[in-house]
Order: sequence, then structure tokens, then C-alpha cells
Amino acid sequence: MTYYHEGERAIQARANVSGMAARVAGGIRTALVQEQQAFLRAQHLLIAAGLDARGHPWATLLVGEPGFVNVPDPHTVVVTTPRDPDVPLSTTASPLVGLLAIDLDTLRRTRVNGILSLDGDVMRVREVYGNCPKYIRRREARHAASPVLAPARRAALTRDDIDLIERADTFFLASAHPTGADASHRGGPKGFVRVTDGTHLTFPDYAGNTMFNTLGNIETTGRAGLLFVDFELDRVLHLTGRAEVTWNDDRLALFPGAERLLDVSVEETLDLRSALGRTWVFLDASPHHPA
Repeated sequence: MTYYHEGERAIQARANVSGMAARVAGGIRTALVQEQQAFLRAQHLLIAAGLDARGHPWATLLVGEPGFVNVPDPHTVVVTTPRDPDVPLSTTASPLVGLLAIDLDTLRRTRVNGILSLDGDVMRVREVYGNCPKYIRRREARHAASPVLAPARRAALTRDDIDLIERADTFFLASAHPTGADASHRGGPKGFVRVTDGTHLTFPDYAGNTMFNTLGNIETTGRAGLLFVDFELDRVLHLTGRAEVTWNDDRLALFPGAERLLDVSVEETLDLRSALGRTWVFLDASPHHPA
């Protein structure tokens, strides 16, 4: 059975981890075990990855009370959230979707990739696998009541956007391949994402599970979607644009612990404020973060 597509295999080969990736592939399942089903049902936070009508990937945050994610059987996930036309992927042009269920308090996470139904609420599971807690910063969710502000769409980053990105220690990443979409977590010390100007940013790729799902997708399509969350102020900043994996670059010295860099050329942003009804209180940092 072939677990990886050509982009993932190309990145694995260049990183000289093909053997390890083949062994890790044994953890990929095609159905949710009972523990994963229970974990999904208990969540109040999901990150979804999908494609818009142009084929551009977006990551978006879905929140609700525990139970808003239902798992009627090991092959099906149903997500019940209000439809908001201002939020990416409220309607999607592609049936491909990736979900990341992440508990920022307990550091557990599970990735579920699959195919959406025509109404966009039901996902048929194709791939399921867990991730270790490496690089996650612990946070605890709190309810917040703030007036919802109008969304702002732009073609470039504002100074306020750049400030949010450059103080971020966490963001989420959407990518896709013709065979599927994927949502992933990225964490690091504050400032680990660097903005060159209003349309360009760079972030490091640290040692991981060697699957290279995200980098393999980017290798194939040259696109990514990024999602930054201001956990204290209930603000969500979405980006989509061109992306490239950069190897053996002198800039690696600016990112301690980085094995590669990812460069993103921003094409569109969507800024949502007071949209989640939640803030998160910082608890502690990951011991794996580079200095």
C-alpha cells in the first residue's frame, strides 16, 4: 500500500528520512478507533483545511460546545456549526477537507482527512493519525462576550497584522494535494515567524514525525493557507498565498533549530475580530521549542 504521494516522498528523500517515514506510516488508519472518537466528541475547537473556488487553501477555526463534533461511526465525522459566509470554508468548492482536533490544555491532537458530503457537514474519513505534543504551548479556554466586528479582507498585511504574526508562538497551516487536504499545527518561540514586508513571511520547519504531509503538499501545489490566532483578544487572521520550501539557505542561522524554511507570498487576508466568543489563557511553553 502506498501511504505517501509524490510530493511527500520527494521531501522525505531530500531530508534523508524515507526509511523512518515508511515505518511511521504504520500509524495511519482509515477509521477512527474508540479513543479517537471520544476525543473528537469532547472537543470545543477544530481547525479545518480546504480549498476555495480558485483552488487556494485556507485554514479556519471552528468552535462550539463539546458535542458539536459528532462521530456516528468509525468512518464518519459530523461537524455542526452555524454557517457564516464571512468565514473561509463555510462553503467549499472542493470535497477535500482536513481536520485537526487539538486540545491546547492536555496537548493531545488528532488529524482526520477525508471527503465532505454535498451539504458540507459530513466528512467520510480516509486517513486518521495522531501527533505527539511536541511544540504545543498549553492554553486553557475561557468564554468571552465581545461585540462582533465586521470582517476585513485585504490583499496585503497591515502593520497590525504584522505585529500579531511577529508575536505569535502558534499558528495553523492548511495545504492540499489532488488526493486530499491537511490541517497542521506549528509552534515555536515568539517571533519564530518573520515578516519581510506586507506580502512576504518566512517560518522555520523543525524536526517532526518525518511524514512531511504539509511540505509534501506544498512541494506539489506551491500553495498554503495560514491561520494566526490572538488568544488573548479573540482575533483570527487568515492568509492564503504561494508557498515554497527553502533548503540550505543562509537565513537558517536566524532560526535556531530550523531544518528548512518555508517562504510564503501572501495574496489575500481575512481578519475576524471578536468572532469566536473565547479567549485562551497561557499556561506554559513546550520544552521542545528551540531557544
